[in-house]
Amino acid sequence: MGSRFRLISAFFFECYCGFATRLTPEEADSLMTQPGVISVQQEQKYELHTTRTPLFLGLDGQNAGLFLETGASSDIIRRYVLTDPNPTTSILIRGTVVNVRPSPMVATFSSRGPKTIMPNILKLDLIAPGSGASMSCPHVSGLAALLMSVHLEWSPAAIRSALMTTAYNTYKDGKPILDVATGKPSTPFEHVSPTTAVNPGLIYDLTTEDYIDFICASNYNSSLITIISRGNYACPRKTHPAADLNYPSFAVNVKGSGTYKYTRTVTNVGGAGSYSVKVTSETTAVKISVEPPVLNFKEVNEKKSYSVTFTVVSSKAPRSNSFGSIEWSDGKHVVASPVAIR
Repeated sequence: MGSRFRLISAFFFECYCGFATRLTPEEADSLMTQPGVISVQQEQKYELHTTRTPLFLGLDGQNAGLFLETGASSDIIRRYVLTDPNPTTSILIRGTVVNVRPSPMVATFSSRGPKTIMPNILKLDLIAPGSGASMSCPHVSGLAALLMSVHLEWSPAAIRSALMTTAYNTYKDGKPILDVATGKPSTPFEHVSPTTAVNPGLIYDLTTEDYIDFICASNYNSSLITIISRGNYACPRKTHPAADLNYPSFAVNVKGSGTYKYTRTVTNVGGAGSYSVKVTSETTAVKISVEPPVLNFKEVNEKKSYSVTFTVVSSKAPRSNSFGSIEWSDGKHVVASPVAIR
């Protein structure tokens, strides 16, 4: 292709959580008017020499993350890479290190959310083994494939639910998983647990229509909904609040005093049983109540709904993020949903 790239397309690309789509200039302009949209950028291609380009190596002026430390050592490495005509390095393999404690820990450079474009959805969903998304994502993808091989009838949402609600946030000694960046607990982020995900007890399921209704409730216009749905989807006249998407977590955006109510529906995949709820919270500024407090299931695939009410105590209105959980248990399964209040 030669030593330089050139722009070969006049289309625009639109990003939804890492996905792109083809847009006309008019559609791109329309998208920019939607709430929560930060930017819509035209596709660009750049010349890149992967062994010598400083930005690719994380050696730009902002120290783009390859070398987290600053000072003399990083300056020496940077100067060497940029000035030596044939920079080389050696990797010393010391073997596999086991029994590292504490482990796991949230890496310094891992994303922590929240999702500012859709604040009603708590992100991240979970954490997984690896030194960042490049490694944790393949781990979770493999686990999803294994779950699908066991439960061929499950939807992608059901698989995600099983992975999320059975994840753990403490070490074997009961202490919370730590964040390397702060040395403190990693807040609501829970580590995937493959063995318990196979039999989660309850799942939070979603259909394609549920997702599109969520987009309708988020006030996207008809042309964008048509693009996303790939058809002439008509939004219902009465839409459910965006926060009522049947997601296995809760993100509560508190604005002063008031009451915030959420509804969820769980599907029984673990046999007959009675599930009781347990609520934990770091803050006393918001009271959390669940109705009903007990869910009784007689058969597999039976569905039950419950509501969660978050009531702000006016004299203690929260001024910072706080976290908690809502757990359903029948004595054999624990179905946990993280809660973030901000």
